Amino acid sequence: MFVIIVGGGKLGANLTRILLEEGNEIAVVDADWNRYRELKEWFPESAVFGNATELRVLREAGIERADSLVAVAGADQVNLVCSELAQKKYKLSNVVARVNNPQNLEVFRRSGIVHAVSVTNLMLATIHQELGVGDVVRLMDLRKGNQEIVELFVGPRSPLAGRRFADIRFPASATILAVVSEISCEAPSPDTVLKEGDAILAVVPLGSEVELEAVVEGRQNL
Repeated sequence: MFVIIVGGGKLGANLTRILLEEGNEIAVVDADWNRYRELKEWFPESAVFGNATELRVLREAGIERADSLVAVAGADQVNLVCSELAQKKYKLSNVVARVNNPQNLEVFRRSGIVHAVSVTNLMLATIHQELGVGDVVRLMDLRKGNQEIVELFVGPRSPLAGRRFADIRFPASATILAVVSEISCEAPSPDTVLKEGDAILAVVPLGSEVELEAVVEGRQNL
């Protein structure tokens, strides 16, 4: 597999090293001359100097034959533009972009970048899972259908605690996948009783998780 990595910082360099060790062909692109020189020393056959938002640089990196592009630069604008170019101009289907500022996540989604990853949101999801705090956590986007998988936590003040599943009015657009407790993960039945600390996995249209938040917080009639 031939992967272009945009951004040669710590994350980009680590990805390059790991993917090379796995036997992949890599081109790692960075616009900072000093960083490029380090990359050239570490990965002499893989380092490319230049701004990946420029077509010339992408072509030099080998975009026309690439299997995947991973944009992990420190600037969201760079990640957005090079991802758009890879998807729209070069018809590359496997594009992954890091979103440094979670407020920009919706911009990436509106631009059609399916695999836009917010490191901040991933960290928050991990914290929520470990500490059992928060209401709805966005776990991942699905490749097709503009859907996302979210996780709802039944907290100590949630009106869901102690209720039968059949008695809860979830949004019609939500597909409930599973209820996860400390001892099991199973598809809910109408008689499943939710307990404090349970998590509910659901598939919902992108951006509609606010409707589930209303259920968790009791702002919608159950």
